[in-house]
Amino acid sequence: MTIANRGAAYTVLAAAFVASRMLYYLVGVRFDAEPLDFYIQFIDPVLLRHDLWRSLFYLKEQPPLFNLFLGLILHLFPNHSTAAFHLTYLLLGFILSLSLYALMERMRVARPIALAIALVFSLNPVTVLYENWLFYEYALTTLFCVAALFLHRYASNGRAVDGSVFFCCLAVIGGIRSVYHLVWFGLIAVFICFSLRRWTQRTVVVAVLPGVLLMALYVKNFLLFHTVVPGNDTFGASNFARLATRMAPPSAIPELIASGKISPWILTTPFPDVGESVFANGVPTPPRTGIPVLDDRLTASGDLNWNSLWLSEIGKLYRKDAMVVLHHYPMAYLRSVAQNLDQILRPATDGFAFDGRELQNVRLLSKPLAVYLLLSAGEAPVVTNPGSYPPRHGWMKYLALPGLLAFGLWKAIRWLSGVAKKRLPLADPAGITLLFIVFEIVYLSVVVVLFSQSDQNRYRDEVSAFFAVLLGLVLTAGWRRFRRSRSSNVSAP
Repeated sequence: MTIANRGAAYTVLAAAFVASRMLYYLVGVRFDAEPLDFYIQFIDPVLLRHDLWRSLFYLKEQPPLFNLFLGLILHLFPNHSTAAFHLTYLLLGFILSLSLYALMERMRVARPIALAIALVFSLNPVTVLYENWLFYEYALTTLFCVAALFLHRYASNGRAVDGSVFFCCLAVIGGIRSVYHLVWFGLIAVFICFSLRRWTQRTVVVAVLPGVLLMALYVKNFLLFHTVVPGNDTFGASNFARLATRMAPPSAIPELIASGKISPWILTTPFPDVGESVFANGVPTPPRTGIPVLDDRLTASGDLNWNSLWLSEIGKLYRKDAMVVLHHYPMAYLRSVAQNLDQILRPATDGFAFDGRELQNVRLLSKPLAVYLLLSAGEAPVVTNPGSYPPRHGWMKYLALPGLLAFGLWKAIRWLSGVAKKRLPLADPAGITLLFIVFEIVYLSVVVVLFSQSDQNRYRDEVSAFFAVLLGLVLTAGWRRFRRSRSSNVSAP
C-alpha cells in the first residue's frame, strides 16, 4: 500500500485523525461548550430549551441555523449536550480532513503533497483548538471545503446530486453567518450558470430550493423588522461605531459630544464591554411584544441580549453618531482599516477566543502550539504566561498569506485570459473551482477588513482550507518545475 493509491491515502488520513484525537483527549483537551452560556451570537440557552421555535423565528440579529443546531442538541441530548456537541465537531473534523485531500487531488495537487498538507492541517494544534470550541467557525471551514469539492465534481460530471450538495452548502453557510448573504449566493449561482452553460437548466433546478429557503429568511426579516440583512441594526452598528471612533484623535469624541453633535453613548462601544445600567436611564425600552427573545434586555446569565429590540434602538444611535464622526474624521476610519489589515494576517489563535475566559485547552497545547506557530508563522515562542497569546507579528504570515493569495489570483486571471482568448474552456472544473476559492478569500477579507471591528484573523480561519489548497498548488508547481529542470539537465549532452 503506497500513497500513490487513493484508498491508502484516505486510510492514512482516517487513522491519523482517530489516533490524534485520542492522543489529544488523553493529554487533557476537552470540548469547550461554555460559550453557550454567554456568547452574544447565541440565543439565551433558557429560550433554546423552552422557547426554541418562536425564538428562532424572531431571531433578528443572526441567521438562524447555528442557533437551530444548538437548540436541537439541547432538546435531543438534554443531559449529554456537551458530548453531543463534541461528537458533532469530531465528525466535522473528519469530513474536513478527507474533503480537503479530495479537493486538492481534484485540483491536480500531487498526491504526496496533498496528503502531507491534509495531515498537517488536520493534526495541528490550531485546528484542534477550533474543533473543541463551540462556535460556528469550524462548521463554516468544513462547509466551504465540502462546497468547493462538490463544485468541482458538478463541473466535471454535471450530476444533479453534486450540484445540490454544493448549493445546499452555500445556503447553510448563508443561514449561519449574515456576511454570506443573498446577493453573495446569487452571484455565485449566476457565475455557475454562465460558466456551465450546457447545464444551465440543471443548475437552476438544483439552486432554486436552497436559494428560496435562504431568500425566505430575508423576506421574513424584512416583513417583521424592516431590515434587509440580519445583524445590521446591532452588530453592524457596533462594528461601524468602533471603526469610526477607535483611531480618532483623543479629544475628538469628547468635543463632538460637548457640542451636541453626537450622544455620549458612543463612548461605550463596543457593547460587550458595558452592561445594561449604562443605557438604562437614557434609552427607553420599546413597547413589549410578548416575545422574550425580543423583549428581554438581559439573558438568564445576566449578559446583554443582543437580539432585543432595545439594543437595536441603541444600535441606531451608534450608527447615527458614527456617521457624524466619519464625516469629521474620515482618516480615523482609514487608520482602523489599516489596523484590520494587520489583524487579518495574524495567526488564527491570536486574540478572541483563545485569550478569554476559557484557556484550558490553550494552556495544555501551549508547547506544541508555540512550535507550530514558530514554524508556520515565524512567531517567537512566549515563555511567560503560557496559554496567553497577545498580538504578535509572525513575520511569515505577512509573506505566506498574501503570497498564496497572489498566486491564486495569478492562476485565476491566467485561466480567465485563456478563456477570453478561447484557448481554454470556460467549463474547466479546476478553473471554476479555483475562481470560487480565490473569490471567497478575497470577498471575506474585504468584508471583515472594511466592516468588522476585530477578530479578522478568526474570520480568516473560515477559508483556511482554501489557503491549504493554494499551498498545495504552489508546491506542486514548484516540484514539477524542478523535475522538468532535472530531466532536461540529464538529457542534455
